[in-house]
Amino acid sequence: LLKMEIRKVNLPPAQAAEDENLRATVVKQKEKIENQKTMIQYLAAMTDVYIPEEEEDEDVQNFVENEENV
Repeated sequence: LLKMEIRKVNLPPAQAAEDENLRATVVKQKEKIENQKTMIQYLAAMTDVYIPEEEEDEDVQNFVENEENV
Protein backbone atom coordinates (compact mmCIF):
# COMPACT_ATOMS: atom_id res chain seq x y z
CA LEU A 1 0.00 0.00 0.00
CA LEU A 2 1.58 3.25 -1.12
CA LYS A 3 0.86 6.54 0.55
CA MET A 4 0.93 9.71 -1.51
CA GLU A 5 2.10 12.90 0.12
CA ILE A 6 1.93 16.36 -1.33
CA ARG A 7 4.54 18.76 -0.02
CA LYS A 8 5.83 22.08 -1.20
CA VAL A 9 9.58 21.78 -1.32
CA ASN A 10 12.11 24.40 -2.25
CA LEU A 11 14.80 21.94 -3.32
CA PRO A 12 16.63 21.96 -6.62
CA PRO A 13 15.23 19.34 -9.03
CA ALA A 14 18.35 17.17 -8.78
CA GLN A 15 18.13 17.09 -4.97
CA ALA A 16 14.38 16.36 -5.09
CA ALA A 17 15.00 13.46 -7.50
CA GLU A 18 17.78 12.09 -5.30
CA ASP A 19 15.54 12.29 -2.23
CA GLU A 20 12.76 10.46 -4.07
CA ASN A 21 15.21 7.75 -5.16
CA LEU A 22 16.43 7.35 -1.59
CA ARG A 23 12.86 7.00 -0.32
CA ALA A 24 12.15 4.34 -2.97
CA THR A 25 15.34 2.49 -1.97
CA VAL A 26 14.30 2.52 1.69
CA VAL A 27 10.88 1.07 0.81
CA LYS A 28 12.52 -1.71 -1.24
CA GLN A 29 14.96 -2.48 1.56
CA LYS A 30 12.15 -2.68 4.13
CA GLU A 31 10.25 -5.10 1.89
CA LYS A 32 13.37 -7.21 1.43
CA ILE A 33 13.97 -7.31 5.19
CA GLU A 34 10.37 -8.36 5.84
CA ASN A 35 10.70 -11.13 3.25
CA GLN A 36 13.93 -12.31 4.84
CA LYS A 37 12.35 -12.30 8.31
CA THR A 38 9.45 -14.36 7.02
CA MET A 39 11.80 -16.86 5.37
CA ILE A 40 13.88 -17.20 8.54
CA GLN A 41 10.73 -17.75 10.63
CA TYR A 42 9.56 -20.40 8.16
CA LEU A 43 12.92 -22.19 8.14
CA ALA A 44 13.10 -22.05 11.92
CA ALA A 45 9.63 -23.57 12.20
CA MET A 46 10.49 -26.34 9.72
CA THR A 47 13.69 -27.24 11.59
CA ASP A 48 12.27 -26.86 15.13
CA VAL A 49 14.66 -24.01 15.93
CA TYR A 50 13.53 -21.41 18.43
CA ILE A 51 14.27 -17.81 17.48
CA PRO A 52 13.45 -15.29 20.21
CA GLU A 53 11.24 -12.40 19.18
CA GLU A 54 13.09 -9.24 18.25
CA GLU A 55 12.46 -6.08 20.17
CA GLU A 56 11.40 -2.94 18.37
CA ASP A 57 13.90 -0.81 16.45
CA GLU A 58 13.44 1.87 19.12
CA ASP A 59 15.94 0.04 21.30
CA VAL A 60 18.56 0.26 18.57
CA GLN A 61 17.90 3.95 18.08
CA ASN A 62 18.06 4.57 21.84
CA PHE A 63 21.36 2.70 21.96
CA VAL A 64 22.78 4.85 19.16
CA GLU A 65 21.54 8.04 20.83
CA ASN A 66 23.05 6.95 24.14
CA GLU A 67 26.37 6.20 22.47
CA GLU A 68 26.41 9.68 20.93
CA ASN A 69 25.86 11.27 24.34
CA VAL A 70 28.92 9.55 25.85
